Amino acid sequence: HGHSHEHGHSHEHGHSHEHGHSHEHAHSHGNGHHQHACGGDVENDYLSGHSHCGGSAAVQIDPKGSVWSNSIGTILNLRNRVDISLACGICVVLAPILKLLGVPILATNFLYGIVLVVCGIPNSIATIQALSKGDSGVDSLMTIAALASYGTGAYFEGGLLLVLFTLSHAAEHAITDKAKGDLDAIRDLAPEKTFRIRTSKSEEIVEEILVDDVQVGDRLLVKASEILPCDGVVCSESAYVNLSHITGESTPRSVSAGDEIPAGAKPLDTSIVVEVLRTGAESTLSRIVRLVTEARTNRPKLQSFIDLFGERYSRIVLLVSAAIAAFLPFLHNLLPMYQSIGFLGPGGSFSRSLGVLIAASPCALVLGAPVAYLSALSVCARRGVLVKGGAKTLERTAAVDHVVFDKTGTLTTGNLKLKGVQVFSGAEEENASSELQSWVLSTAAALEQHAVHPIASALEEEIKNRGIHAGEVSGARSFPGCGLEGTVERDGKRTGVRIGNPSFAEEWTSEYSDLVERSIADSTERGEIVAVLATDDGFRAVLSFTDVIRENAKSAVSSMRSDSLRLSMLSGDNMTSAERVSNEVGKLDDVHASLSPSEKLNILSGWRGSKGSVLMVGDGVNDAPALAGATVGCSLGLRSATAVENSDVIFMDENLSSLSWYIRKSKSTRAIVAQNLVLALGFMALASMSAACGALPLWLAVSMHEGGTLLVGLNGLRLLSDDLS
Repeated sequence: HGHSHEHGHSHEHGHSHEHGHSHEHAHSHGNGHHQHACGGDVENDYLSGHSHCGGSAAVQIDPKGSVWSNSIGTILNLRNRVDISLACGICVVLAPILKLLGVPILATNFLYGIVLVVCGIPNSIATIQALSKGDSGVDSLMTIAALASYGTGAYFEGGLLLVLFTLSHAAEHAITDKAKGDLDAIRDLAPEKTFRIRTSKSEEIVEEILVDDVQVGDRLLVKASEILPCDGVVCSESAYVNLSHITGESTPRSVSAGDEIPAGAKPLDTSIVVEVLRTGAESTLSRIVRLVTEARTNRPKLQSFIDLFGERYSRIVLLVSAAIAAFLPFLHNLLPMYQSIGFLGPGGSFSRSLGVLIAASPCALVLGAPVAYLSALSVCARRGVLVKGGAKTLERTAAVDHVVFDKTGTLTTGNLKLKGVQVFSGAEEENASSELQSWVLSTAAALEQHAVHPIASALEEEIKNRGIHAGEVSGARSFPGCGLEGTVERDGKRTGVRIGNPSFAEEWTSEYSDLVERSIADSTERGEIVAVLATDDGFRAVLSFTDVIRENAKSAVSSMRSDSLRLSMLSGDNMTSAERVSNEVGKLDDVHASLSPSEKLNILSGWRGSKGSVLMVGDGVNDAPALAGATVGCSLGLRSATAVENSDVIFMDENLSSLSWYIRKSKSTRAIVAQNLVLALGFMALASMSAACGALPLWLAVSMHEGGTLLVGLNGLRLLSDDLS
């Protein structure tokens, strides 16, 4: 269908490129009907299982497991109970008070004993398990320090250490759950059962079945407040559905018969009947679940380094603490000091070594980055921004200084809108009355209803808005790449009519007048798309169309420009149209047009080669090579499977404002991770040096260590706020 416009969607699928970054896909290839087929029960994100304070997940109790293993699991889970930690804390506080009141020492020691049993045994078991695997991590250091304190008679310090350690463990467990709460909420959306409507002997029967048994074409009954498990088309009357957990839309969407809705939609006010279009791994919800699971498993470079550092550093701390305990008295006696340092006592080398062991433990250092990343990923998921690469993608996005847009379907909606109609009779331009314009539009719409083209959709929308009905056309024929031809009735007689590109209409009739030529040229210069309707009796109408600029595109461009980002466009459309869109959204820095997919990739690779970090935003198959070649590739929506596959970030709400928000959120995440590292290192250095010099009592070293750990955890949770961007 040949109108004078190259409409930007080249289907040249240029996959001869090297992917510019590693996705490390972790897709589950089960049938994917519900979350449990996609790894929903496996805690394999980059925070789980770390040997730092509070990092391990709760131990799952298996009803079919042995009594011994379940007993061990129950004991280990005591470390995640804030109430038990607080109760033990009361015992530690009461013990010295009772001692001052003259209560027998046996009673105070009994309280310390309760703390040792309730808090010490779970941590000791965890330490033994870790050491048996060769892991001498932070948890092991803290437990060893606490038990050593008890062994030297420093019951208060040992009890306080166990209580604060266990309380910190439980608090960090809660912080971690909070940080990844929205990710888990999405993964837990998919139902396992649904209601299917089948017809038996002209009678409709509703039966409950497993989602795994649903097939394409089945009709499902989805009751109010229940979750649709598969993509489908509404077969019932109108209803409001909630899509906030899928697209981030805050306002319920009205759907009616014939509307397509994705898996995960939740009817609000009434039940709906949906005919299934896609099941299993192909449904929208299953694809989202896979993306969220993948985001949880991707570890950032910084986190991998911190983990490696933490493991080796813990061993160094053990050696240094042991050296302080063993050699400080001898070293001190060789120096001209006023008093010697003994092995035991409040200022002794053993007490100092325990203080260093506790204060130098890298709990805060190891926790600071994961909590920040998980909080950011969680709030992104809540807003309908799915970050496939997880923390790795957040890291790369934070370094982005150049944003590149596709035009059609990205800065514009991909739909056309009628801009104007000019009517000519012979060599003169007519003053088109509303009646004449209505005839032109109804005739054009009647011809175009036989075509699948953006202009056909624009005409259909226009006559609908004006309350006009499409005319009647007989003998309609299509000329691929040119236009359409048919016969209509006008002024009581049969008239031949054509619509299409200007050369197609000119070839069929006489040459255009200068006025018609000028009208076509003016519209083309403005970047508009031109179609000409012509009759065999010399009547001409020039219809001009424009791309519809995507809502919020202008404000998003303005926001990104205020963040000092370089903004560019790579378009397969002509330069005039590309320049017009650029000017309308805010005058981009670079505009390249009439590009094939491979040419887009070459230009983008050049930008990356100049040591820049480039983020590419697209929506179609023709954008896939450039999306893959960018530092970060972003896709608007899930419409193109190829674009989604080659993207790192998917914006479910197809809103460019979410793009500017996401870039700011990634930079905020990098800033908070840096803050956490500085805070953690500062606390560790200050507390460990003070403890080594004997200026910090053991209980205060414990308090500073655990306080620093909780501080960085709470600082990371600030990223859960939508406003922090």
